Amino acid sequence: MLEWAYTTVSVEVMLTLKSLYPNSLAVKKMMEVVQEEGNTVLQDGFLFTVWSLDYYNSGYILADLSKIMATQPDFYYLTSKEYDLELRRATESDDDDDSYGDDSNDDEAFSDDSGNMVSSLDSSTFIMPPSYSKDTQTKILQWRPRLWSIPNHAELEAISEFLPPWPTAIANPVPDHEYAPNMYFSAAAVAIRFLEELAPKPREQLRKIVIQEDHPSVASSKTHAQGLISFCQANPKVRIERRVNVWPTEFVYRSNYFAHHTKVIVKMIATWINEVKILYQMGMPAGCFTLVLHGPSEEASQQLSDAITRAAIWLEGTVELARREQRQFHPFQGITEDFVDVIKEMLRGEIPARFDAEMDEVWDIEKILSEHVGDWPSKVSDVFHLQDFEEPEGGWHAAREAYKEREV
Repeated sequence: MLEWAYTTVSVEVMLTLKSLYPNSLAVKKMMEVVQEEGNTVLQDGFLFTVWSLDYYNSGYILADLSKIMATQPDFYYLTSKEYDLELRRATESDDDDDSYGDDSNDDEAFSDDSGNMVSSLDSSTFIMPPSYSKDTQTKILQWRPRLWSIPNHAELEAISEFLPPWPTAIANPVPDHEYAPNMYFSAAAVAIRFLEELAPKPREQLRKIVIQEDHPSVASSKTHAQGLISFCQANPKVRIERRVNVWPTEFVYRSNYFAHHTKVIVKMIATWINEVKILYQMGMPAGCFTLVLHGPSEEASQQLSDAITRAAIWLEGTVELARREQRQFHPFQGITEDFVDVIKEMLRGEIPARFDAEMDEVWDIEKILSEHVGDWPSKVSDVFHLQDFEEPEGGWHAAREAYKEREV
């Protein structure tokens, strides 16, 4: 829908979106870009990347933006070109043709010089078929599934009436030599379903819940604790600890190309922490929820804590050196704009999240830079290596095989 109706995105529309996400750095940055560059930055039909931890929730942001766009007078006429191919042909221009003329053939998405993500798909040979019709458009706009919900067959049948059928074959299957992890529902999603099925009285008598995440999971699982807010508001005496074993959830399935994925891995670990901050902004009662990030052993947990601190020191030092040398430093060259601040907030106890280890105090970057000998590391993978972390029993390859997706 965004591809066809991006012209309805005005500064006023972005201000309305900002009112829905008053604390979101991602939405703030998006609004600034639209103000400075206009709505053409959205003409490819997806949100441009901004370098903040809460961009992880971009799916919900896009859904809310679409609903706001739908209140604009031209929205339904413009989006009808998505499913009315005759109307599309009748109104297409040379500019429309250019949108399918990208000659890119890179193997994966990459960052351009401005920091925006560029799609790896060669759009000259791939045109997305309509994903909805005139009859189903409103239902799709109103559909807002909870990311932590585990649908039953009746719910799946209901949404099949307005969503396209799942393909019987994958268009681009993963080659045999590549690795695809087996994905699960999150432990938080299972806990929420259990609480929903529990009678109100025993549910209000609960005092401690421990949720252990030890598998890669689907549907933006880092946000799933949001589904616990209403239970904690009804029972503010409950104490919920969500424990995340970072080895199986983040490390194992990326371990084959760890150096290539270092920035993403560090960002995902920080996103777990930032989501706790968002959780309390959304109304989680004080003291009800804590996040604990850990490894398979005490030593591994300490390695994790030390490595994330090193990454934050590296980024703050890199930004400071660029400032001193009057060099431009783009956010996409680092991790995210808010990464350092979020790690510092956790270390100061301002975010109820921690590593299951001895955590450092907030560092003095001026002192560190003055005492540093030699060149400052040029990238985060110079300070965050796979060999810094305890190997799983049997090695990383065996661990990947254990979580590998298999045909059934």
